[in-house]
Amino acid sequence: MNNNNKNHRKELFMHLDGITIIPTIIALEKLGIVEFIKKNDSFNINDIIEKFEVSDGYLNIAIRSLLSVDILRIDSSQEYSNNKVYTVVQKKINLINNFINSEDYIRLISVHIKLENIINNYAIINSSELNSINTIIGTIKNLQLEKSDFKSQFNYNFYYYLEGILVGPILSNLGFLKKTFKEIEYKPLYELIIKIFILCKFIDNKLEITTRGEFFYKRMSSYGVTTSYLNLLKNLDELINKKNNLVWQRDNNGNEIHVNRSMNVWGSGGAHKFYFKKIDTIIKDIFNKKIENQPKGIIDMGCGDGTFLKHCYDIIINETLRSKYINEFPLKLIGVDINKAARISSRNTLNKSNIDNIVINGNISDPDDLNKRLINEYNENLNDFISTRTFLDHNRIYIKPNEIKNYNIKTTGAFCYKGNLINSSQIINNLINHFCSWKKHVEKHGLIILELHTIKPNLIKKNRGTTLSLSYDTTHGFSDQYLIEYDAFIECAKYAGLKLSTESILYPNLEIPTISINYFK
Repeated sequence: MNNNNKNHRKELFMHLDGITIIPTIIALEKLGIVEFIKKNDSFNINDIIEKFEVSDGYLNIAIRSLLSVDILRIDSSQEYSNNKVYTVVQKKINLINNFINSEDYIRLISVHIKLENIINNYAIINSSELNSINTIIGTIKNLQLEKSDFKSQFNYNFYYYLEGILVGPILSNLGFLKKTFKEIEYKPLYELIIKIFILCKFIDNKLEITTRGEFFYKRMSSYGVTTSYLNLLKNLDELINKKNNLVWQRDNNGNEIHVNRSMNVWGSGGAHKFYFKKIDTIIKDIFNKKIENQPKGIIDMGCGDGTFLKHCYDIIINETLRSKYINEFPLKLIGVDINKAARISSRNTLNKSNIDNIVINGNISDPDDLNKRLINEYNENLNDFISTRTFLDHNRIYIKPNEIKNYNIKTTGAFCYKGNLINSSQIINNLINHFCSWKKHVEKHGLIILELHTIKPNLIKKNRGTTLSLSYDTTHGFSDQYLIEYDAFIECAKYAGLKLSTESILYPNLEIPTISINYFK
C-alpha cells in the first residue's frame, strides 16, 4: 500500500469514528452532561448519576467513548476499576463548541437516515436541513484552511470526525443502492453531494473523480455497518436518559428500529468474506481426516444469508478428502438464525446450489433447546457437527449469572443490558457460563469462532486511524452487545474447558487484536 493509500485508510477509520463520537457528544450536550464535565476537573460516574436522571449503563459507554478520544483521562491504575475517577482535558472539551452546533448535526443525521428514500425520490430535504448542512460544509471548509497548521493531533483528528459524519453515510447509501452521484434525480441532493464531494476532494470542479475519490469509492461498503446504526445514534440522548430503548423495540412488522439491518448485512458482507477465507485451512484439516473421524457436516449459528455455509461447502467438495465419500457420507449443512428474513435468505442460497440443508430458528444463548429441536424434529445431534459462528458471540442476549465467581479475568469494556450497567465480573461470569453451555455440544468435533474484540482505551488513543475499536465499541455498546479484549475472551473459554486446537489468527496485529479466528476443541 503506497503512502497516499495508507493516509486515506487512516482518514477512513477516523471517518467511522466521527459517525459515532459526534452523536455521542451531541447526546451528552443535550442532556447537560458536557456542561457538567466542563465545570469539573474530575468526576466519577456516580457524580453524574446523582445530578441527572440517566441510565448508568449507557452513560458508562458514552464516557468510555470520550476516554478513547482523549477528552477524558484516567490513571493507569484505574483502568479496570468499576468506579473510575475521570480527569477532564479542559482544552479539548472546550474546543468542542468551536466545532459542533448540535442542531445542525442533528438535522444532518436526519437527512442521512432518510437518504435512501431521498435517492429513490420518496422523500425530500427541507430548507432547515439544507441550511444546516450548508453551515456544516462552511465550517469544514474553514477548518480545511487551518488543517496544515493544526497545533494538536486532537484538532487534526476532529477535522476527520466531522468530514466522516458529513460524507460517510452518503458513500454508504450510494454503494448500498449501487448508484453514482450523477444518477441522483432529486436536484437539491445532487447539488449538495457535488458540493460535498468537491469539498472532500473526491471529485474536481469538472466532476471528474480524483485519486482520493477513487480510494473511497472502492470502499463504500466500509461505511455500511457504522452508518446502519444512525437511527440509534441520533436518539442516544433518549437512550441515555431512559426515555426509550430503541434496541428492543420493533415496528408493526417486527423489524428492528435501531439499525438498518439490510445495510448492516451489506456493509459487513465484504469484510466477512475476507475472514471466511482464513477459516479455509481449519475446514480443510477437519474434512481431510479419516472419513470415520469427520463430522456429518457444519452447523452455523447466525447463518445470515447462508454465504458462509455455501463457502464451506464449496471448499469441502472441491478441496478435501470428503468429496470422494460424498455418496456414502453425505455432507449436511445446518443454518441457525433468530432472524426470519435471514433464514429465508439462507435457504434460498443453499437450495439454489442443491445443497442438503436444514435452516431453523435458534438462539446462540440456548444450545440445549437447539439440540432438543434437532433431535426431535430432524434426528440430528449438535455433537455430530462442527459448530461455527462468525461475529456472533458478542451479540448473545445477556443472562445474569446466578453466582459471581472470582476468575481473575479483567476487561476494560463498558457493558449494558436494557439500560442497566453490567460490571466486569458480571460479563466475565456471563461469558464463561455461555461457553460452558456449549462445551458438551462441541466436544466431538469442536467449535470455530470468528469474533470481534475491544482493546483498552489507551490503545485506541495511541492507534487512532489504525483501529476501528471506537466506532465498534460505540455502536455495539449502545445496542447491548458485549465486546471484550481478545486475551480475556480466550481465558473465559479456557475456564469453560474449551482449548485452542490451533493458534488464533489475529487482526490487524498482536498489539491491537480486534478480530480473532479460533478453533476450540
